[in-house]
Amino acid sequence: MRIVGGVQTEKCEYPWMTRLRMGSAMCGGSIIDAYHVVTAAHCVGQNTPATISVHVGEYDYRNANEPNDQVVPAAAIIKHPNYRDLPNGEQENDIAIIKLAKPLQMNSCVQPVCLAKAGDGQKLPPGTQCTTAGWGTTSTGGQTSPILQETTIPTYSGYDCSRYFSQTVPSNPNLQLCSGRPVIGGADTCQGDSGGPLFCPINGRYVQYGVVSYGAGCASAGAAGVYTDVGNMRNFIDQVVNNQFGK
Repeated sequence: MRIVGGVQTEKCEYPWMTRLRMGSAMCGGSIIDAYHVVTAAHCVGQNTPATISVHVGEYDYRNANEPNDQVVPAAAIIKHPNYRDLPNGEQENDIAIIKLAKPLQMNSCVQPVCLAKAGDGQKLPPGTQCTTAGWGTTSTGGQTSPILQETTIPTYSGYDCSRYFSQTVPSNPNLQLCSGRPVIGGADTCQGDSGGPLFCPINGRYVQYGVVSYGAGCASAGAAGVYTDVGNMRNFIDQVVNNQFGK
């Protein structure tokens, strides 16, 4: 999916942003630490580590000489063991961790994101203003943006989603969030943004609450973007980062 109704970010504004390339395909992601990036399981699909390049510190992907851009190969892909790709285009447990072959060099433009804690996503007050960013298309079936885009959109718990969006019912509300403008639409993620972060301002810092998963079109009124609830995936994330499985 790509950002619809967004604006260009400032350079290095969101230093955890990651762009994944799988051949001609593109997805988003975010930095957890020097060796790990989180993305959507449907992004990596059946790819092997050798087919994925991980780009961090990037702003305009047309510029091959960006001073902060780091391209790091993947060493391993660990998808959530209960990930499911459902027949109607929905996904459940849509999250994966990419282990990197070498550590990222942290600087002001390459930094890890803060992750939500278990249960936090389902406690978000309806309509909480959160931000998502990516290099995806700016309209359904449109062109991708070479410059990182962002948009701020109202966010809802999985259980609140069906109350506010007539066309969107999360497949597993306890493990998903959604966001969008229920009546007017006009702002959303779109093709190419999958796997990227949804982050909310909490006590003066941004915290990642969601991973871009799926949606009905892009930015339509009555339809929401659906996100994997990061807080309720912390057990999986922490196990991978702590090398408890998926070595």
